[in-house]
Amino acid sequence: MVSGQARDDGIRDDEARDGEPRDGEPRYERIGRDVFDDGGPAGAARANGSVAAARSAAGGSPVAPPRPHSLRRAGFGGLRRAAAWVGRKAWREAASSFRSARFWLLLAAALVTASGTTFVVAAWSGIFDWAAPNPLGMFVMAGAALVVSGAILGTAWGFSRPAAGPFALQQRLLACLLQGMALAVLGLLVLLVLRLLPFPAPDPLAVDPLVPGNVLPAGPALELLMVGLVLFEVLVFAAIGAGFRTMFSRARIGAVLAGLVTGSFVLGNLVAVALLMPAMLVTEQTSVPVNVKRDESQRYVSYECVGGLVRSQTVVHAERVLWLGAGNPVLLYWTLAAEELPPGSDYGWIFVSIQRSLEGPFYEIPCINGVASEELQPAFPLSVVGIAGQLAAAAAVTGAGVLAARRRARRYSSSAPARSGTRNMVTKARR
Repeated sequence: MVSGQARDDGIRDDEARDGEPRDGEPRYERIGRDVFDDGGPAGAARANGSVAAARSAAGGSPVAPPRPHSLRRAGFGGLRRAAAWVGRKAWREAASSFRSARFWLLLAAALVTASGTTFVVAAWSGIFDWAAPNPLGMFVMAGAALVVSGAILGTAWGFSRPAAGPFALQQRLLACLLQGMALAVLGLLVLLVLRLLPFPAPDPLAVDPLVPGNVLPAGPALELLMVGLVLFEVLVFAAIGAGFRTMFSRARIGAVLAGLVTGSFVLGNLVAVALLMPAMLVTEQTSVPVNVKRDESQRYVSYECVGGLVRSQTVVHAERVLWLGAGNPVLLYWTLAAEELPPGSDYGWIFVSIQRSLEGPFYEIPCINGVASEELQPAFPLSVVGIAGQLAAAAAVTGAGVLAARRRARRYSSSAPARSGTRNMVTKARR
């Protein structure tokens, strides 16, 4: 009898040492240091370390999620297995979206909105004319609208589900990238239709006959640029959406902030540039330019300055505020498309002037303050500034979200023993 009692106590002590409560005591979930959020039944099962429960809660996953601390010991083989696991989970998540009619309706709505916005803006600005339409203007505006759609949908997809468990954030971003491929393919079809449409020939007296308006003076690089930028914007803004989702315990606060950040990149930065541009009008003193050379768009390429400052000229220092709009998806597409269009085309000179505006007014008005062209420093590419700004914003938001989620998990795990002791006292008092 004594040995049986000792054996029972030994079994109970072993169970207590293994983390299981004794008979009659309540059972609680443990929160591990690699778990960012509970994630529902699947996250609770992963936190308890139960592989079988994790499989059943996650919908029959055949492989248990790898642990980051174990990968550091496993080396390259462990990283490869973790990448394969993340890829399988991301594909299953994306495939479930592809089987949903709601997903394709959302893409159709995005394409219709992008096409409608392109038509309205083109008609309002005079680019589109029924008598002599300009396919190049429609083409580049449609590509920019598709890139904006990728940014907006990327934020929504990244915010749609919380990141729970190890490598959940990577899985979420990869799934969003796979979903963005569907948008890129449909957008590619739209641009191919615009390229192949039989636009009527324009009046040769109204346009430059060397660059006919019914022919796109660019190869398929514009379509490839649109596809690459759509995938890039989906990935960047999905990281922003996922970061705000994990940053706060309440999804509503994160949704508001994610919408504000996305809106500031899509529209707010251009509004800020337009409002600040009038304040950049400055009166400068200029000298006399000599040995002037111009490019095809009649802009100054090189010049020398002689004499003193003899004239006053009002100039616009757009370079002081234009960097604020560098992260806008529309400007990002246009500045990269400028390299694929000839400077003498209908819109090639406009896109080139966007980059030139970052260099200041020195190539429009020579000899400002008596400075020759060889003394000017070339400006940093506007597209590089925009890409770096978007990546920095995504990294900051995602990092802050991961840190906030880990802090919540540690606070919850540190307070779990106190709650457990209080509940045990209440249970014993009831007995």
